[in-house]
Amino acid sequence: MEKERINIEYESWEKNLYEEYKSFFPNAIYTITDGVVCPKAYSKAGVRIMLLLREAYDKDFTSYSKNRELREDVENGHPMFGNQKMFVPNLTKWLATVSLIAKDGFLRLSDEEVTTFVTSWNIKSFRQAIYQSAYVNIKKSDGKPRSSKTELRRYCSQGWKTLTSQIKYMNPTVIIGGNVIDEIMAKINKIRWGETLTQNPGLDIPQLDIDGHLYPILNVYHPSATTYQHKPISSYYLEIFHALRDVEIKYPGYWRRRLAQKCFNSSECLRS
Repeated sequence: MEKERINIEYESWEKNLYEEYKSFFPNAIYTITDGVVCPKAYSKAGVRIMLLLREAYDKDFTSYSKNRELREDVENGHPMFGNQKMFVPNLTKWLATVSLIAKDGFLRLSDEEVTTFVTSWNIKSFRQAIYQSAYVNIKKSDGKPRSSKTELRRYCSQGWKTLTSQIKYMNPTVIIGGNVIDEIMAKINKIRWGETLTQNPGLDIPQLDIDGHLYPILNVYHPSATTYQHKPISSYYLEIFHALRDVEIKYPGYWRRRLAQKCFNSSECLRS
């Protein structure tokens, strides 16, 4: 009963969100909506993760709901994400790594222990992680196999109200931003930023400032990447772990406070 209530409330909110979205893109040929995959699972997740990627594309220009498609894929055991060779293996490791911030003794973990944990994840672990996440694209309408950065910035700016509404309502513990910051979001004047939590060679963790509330976003490579800084992407999860750990060392209790926050517009949702 609770699952049905949470899902119904979320779907009602999402319906209203995309009714408003249409006014921002009245001439869109097609739109692939996105959001929380399974609202009930997301609300109960130990770490609520939003995957923020560039754009959704359909070769037939067909409109559909990406988050609902993912939910049905998990529930029915269907393949996910097509033939993207690196996407699933990379994202599996990154999701596993981020989940560690909820683990007791997070700061005491060695690289070897992190590697043992991360490599223990399999496709079942990945599917469950996707099921309890939010999957969001900057460009939701008229996607292409590869849009220019100029076009991505235009869609991001034009649809910024929709994206900020999603972030505020979903209130993720952390956002994984797959190659969306440096050449896209950072170039848009209306987007406000708080203090950068850490700045490592492999990635940094800035904070989005939305109406005075801060949301940490991992500025990582796109999950389809094969290398980073001339090194194999297969070990990139350790860069993510080091950055997350650095934040906790610099700001003790930071992740615990993020983990304690609520989502879906509860009274505690936007507590600082």
